[in-house]
Amino acid sequence: MFRLLALAALLPTSTLAFEHMVEYRFNGAEIQSFAAHAPEPEDPWTIDITLESDAFGPSQLLIETDGDYDECVSLLDIHKGDATTDFVIRMHMNAFTMNGVLMVECSTRHRP
Repeated sequence: MFRLLALAALLPTSTLAFEHMVEYRFNGAEIQSFAAHAPEPEDPWTIDITLESDAFGPSQLLIETDGDYDECVSLLDIHKGDATTDFVIRMHMNAFTMNGVLMVECSTRHRP
C-alpha cells in the first residue's frame, strides 16, 4: 500500500496556480492626456491614460499597480505625442501583492 501511495505522488498533476497577464500596446501619438494618482492607504497606484486613435476613437485606460510607476510616468511624459514611439505596458493581474495587480513592464519601442 505504501508503495502505491509513493508512486501516486510521482504522477504528474496539474497545478492550481496560473498567471494572468494583460498587455496594452499603443502609440505615443494616441496619448491625449494622462494623470498619475497616489494611492490611499492599502489601495494601488493608478495611472489614468486617455487615448485617441483614428481606428477606435477615444478610449480610457486605467492602470492599477501595487508596484512603483515613476519610470512609466516619465516615459509617458517624454514620448507623449511621438508617432515614432510605441508603448508596451504589461500587467500581472493575479500577482501575490496586496491588491493582486502589478505592472511588470512599461517600455517603449521606437519605429524607424
